[in-house]
Amino acid sequence: MNALISMGPNGLYGPLSSRPTSAHIIPGKPVVFDLSGVNENDTVLMAAVQSLCWNLGTVTVATEKIVTTDLGIPPKHYLLVMDELWKVLRASDQMVYFVDCLTRLNRGRGIDQILITHTMNDLKLSSETLTDVAWGSVNRSEMVFLGGLAPDEMGNLETVFAVSDTEKSWITDWTDDSGGGAGVERRPHTGKFILKTGKRPGIPYKVLQVAAEVAFMDTDQAWITKAPVQENVIELGDFSSNTGIQECHQRTRQANAWVVGKST
Repeated sequence: MNALISMGPNGLYGPLSSRPTSAHIIPGKPVVFDLSGVNENDTVLMAAVQSLCWNLGTVTVATEKIVTTDLGIPPKHYLLVMDELWKVLRASDQMVYFVDCLTRLNRGRGIDQILITHTMNDLKLSSETLTDVAWGSVNRSEMVFLGGLAPDEMGNLETVFAVSDTEKSWITDWTDDSGGGAGVERRPHTGKFILKTGKRPGIPYKVLQVAAEVAFMDTDQAWITKAPVQENVIELGDFSSNTGIQECHQRTRQANAWVVGKST
């Protein structure tokens, strides 16, 4: 009851989650929740909003499943992408049980899920018991996609997925960003992953991004000092005669520049 009251207009965050919305999930169509308006420094609020979004999607799908079953309509299958998992896990010790519940029950609802975080160290929580619960979601995963990881960031991957010495060598080498240049290849190991399914040998591959994706996903922009834009300034001549004006127009079309002219 206290939790419900705290989400109401008199709670910590006011009417944030107690007002009606004009945006609704339409079954069968992709949904993306934009959390850019949430203060990233408020970890509790961010985790609450994340879990609310995941819950809303799960409940919507579960409800649709009941309706389609009653009507004899073939069920749809959905994919739940749970990005920035570390934010939820750090907000409260109890959040790991929320994630654990989703990963255990979603299969029966016809929902696949992808859990995304930075390293396995994100699953090391305040106690061994909570860490075991978090690592349990890894044990139940049919597959795992591994990018660059430091040697001490493997967690229980080596035992669950039998990561070989060769695979560990690849993964640890991919954390070395030295030698990168400008543009797409600024990090030589960007996009490199290993797909592991069970204890079988992994499949290494590289994701290639199109130009629009490179620009959108570029997190280096805050560190790049851009040179000021140099305007092309030309002196066009005398504006006092029709002939002079025509010449000025011709020059501006050729130069595509700001205009500085002389007029009497």
